[in-house]
Amino acid sequence: MATVLDPAGTISVVYNSSGKTLLASVQGGASIGPNFPFPTGSVATALPHYSEVMIVPVLFNSTGYAVALPASADIGDEVYIFPDPSSSGGSQNVTVFPPNGESINLLPASTGSNSGVNVGAGHFIKVSATNWQTF
Repeated sequence: MATVLDPAGTISVVYNSSGKTLLASVQGGASIGPNFPFPTGSVATALPHYSEVMIVPVLFNSTGYAVALPASADIGDEVYIFPDPSSSGGSQNVTVFPPNGESINLLPASTGSNSGVNVGAGHFIKVSATNWQTF
């Protein structure tokens, strides 16, 4: 494993020796506004596209636990998402949104505020230009 700093300086990622898998921890986006405590896609932390396989422990607190799958992902890319056990706020699920115009499973395409799925842990694979499936 080798630690590589994000060019934007915001996320520290760790790649395995093949360079195809990375581990990157992110802070979930805040769930605020009239839908509290239910998040919308517009407040989700957008995951950058780094590699074919991403393992993403999501740091959360009582108001931040939403992420959006990478907008520039390629067909066949995989994202594993789970709550970071070091997070505050006790046991919590992560709400995962697709990028705008894309969907997860059979949900309608996201408009930026809808079509999220609530997971304790999830394995997402991009199966077409506009669809992600959970496994």
